[in-house]
Amino acid sequence: MKIRLCQIQVDASAPEKNFSKIRQILTSASEDLIVFPEACTTGFPYRRLTSITEANQTFLDEIALQSANRTGVILLPLLIEENNAIYNRQHWITGGKIAATYDKIHLIGILGEDRFLTRGSAIVTVPWKPHIAGLATCYDLRFPELFRKLILKGADILTIPAMWPIERAAHLHPLAKARAIENQAYVLVCNGCGPCGSMDLCGSSIAIDPKGEVIAQAGSEEEQLTFEIDPAFAAEWRKDFPALGDIRLI
Repeated sequence: MKIRLCQIQVDASAPEKNFSKIRQILTSASEDLIVFPEACTTGFPYRRLTSITEANQTFLDEIALQSANRTGVILLPLLIEENNAIYNRQHWITGGKIAATYDKIHLIGILGEDRFLTRGSAIVTVPWKPHIAGLATCYDLRFPELFRKLILKGADILTIPAMWPIERAAHLHPLAKARAIENQAYVLVCNGCGPCGSMDLCGSSIAIDPKGEVIAQAGSEEEQLTFEIDPAFAAEWRKDFPALGDIRLI
């Protein structure tokens, strides 16, 4: 199966510029799964949330409609308003519709994200034959209990859009590899890069196989990682080394 991780620089002051960048990528991309970074059209301009969520909804509807002409999946993370609450939400888009959504569960307390955003509560997996994808976002990566629950729901691919900052860049790959190894699953991290509002993002998007080996890795600039994964590999490794069958404390 072919994957594309779209590591882009998000201009927090110009959503239309980000919309255009995403449209351009989708014009030529044809992989089975195309992943964009967290909040990929806006970043986190909290003072303008109402106006940006309205524009995001319009853009989301456009991409969902256009996906009817595609055979694969687009994973599009946006800030979205619903019932007077704003969520950091992933959208699993395929066949002209939004097939699943995931609202980020772990908001960053030290940054006060919970003053502006509403945390999610649902643990979300999506059937994606022959796989089951488990959805998580950025800071979630620090909480292994979420990923173990995704695995117990059948996930063998873990998709993690992110806006990971340079000051904590050293943590990104060790955490991603740990989630892959302990869950015997593919881990796909798609990060933003460069300046984004008050943040400076480290890039370094990465794809890791169920044994913890790196499949593809980006640098610090805009880059699109394209690679293939073996649909049978996770199941084979779990059969050869059935560590998940020995889980006791969850």
